[in-house]
Amino acid sequence: MPFCLVNQLLRWGEDNRLERVLWIDLAGNALFAIDIASKTALPRILDYSHLALAESEGRVTVEPNDPTVRCLPEDSLPLKQRELRDEAWASSAH
Repeated sequence: MPFCLVNQLLRWGEDNRLERVLWIDLAGNALFAIDIASKTALPRILDYSHLALAESEGRVTVEPNDPTVRCLPEDSLPLKQRELRDEAWASSAH
């Protein structure tokens, strides 16, 4: 696995578990991930070298499709919500 990104999804082949990367340490030696299907899961730490080995052995892959993402048509949002969103985006641009 050449690199990981925060919010990236990892699919584990043994049990088809899907984990979201929550945090990556600055040195790139470890990351925290959580099973997104479990209501009781706690984050677990993954050693990056073990993750790279699992990827090379085909035990883990990057999942391109996020089952938690919902795309809504622009006109389905009330005007007030669109205004609040646009204000938030504008303030983050500065």
